[in-house]
Amino acid sequence: MIGDNQIVEYINPCFPNKQMYKCTIGGDTLHSDDYVKIVEWVSNQIVYSDYYAECKRLNNLACEAFMNDVKYKD
Repeated sequence: MIGDNQIVEYINPCFPNKQMYKCTIGGDTLHSDDYVKIVEWVSNQIVYSDYYAECKRLNNLACEAFMNDVKYKD
């Protein structure tokens, strides 16, 4: 299993001549062929981790409220 904040190099079989990178933080993964973009995204996720955690908490509350209000459940 790949740990958080670890940038992984890989080759996309559809584009074998292009080096790709990916990183997963908190269940969100970014794929790109631009290493600098990945590093900036990782830095942003770390610096604003409290903000992203609060967004995730509020999203979970909204989803819970929606599911409680659904009249026709499967």
